[in-house]
Amino acid sequence: MPASEFIEWKLLSRMECWPDAHFDAALICSAVANFVGGNKTTADDFYPEPAKRGAEPSGRRPTAEESAGILGRRFQENNEAALKRIAAMGRRI
Repeated sequence: MPASEFIEWKLLSRMECWPDAHFDAALICSAVANFVGGNKTTADDFYPEPAKRGAEPSGRRPTAEESAGILGRRFQENNEAALKRIAAMGRRI
């Protein structure tokens, strides 16, 4: 993309006030987590950490292994919470 086109896109994004893609993704993740896991989560729980703290991003992205570990722990926590709810209802899996 030439620099002139890039400048046009940047100006358009300022004029149109496009929504924050991170917030949209966090909102969807929260809705899915509440539906599947029954947790009381909000979009803030899934919003990227630097934005939560109000700090500048460090520029370091997690490795694939780190991301998989974080995601795996979240799934495990949600699964354990769901199993506890099912057990409390007196059902067996």
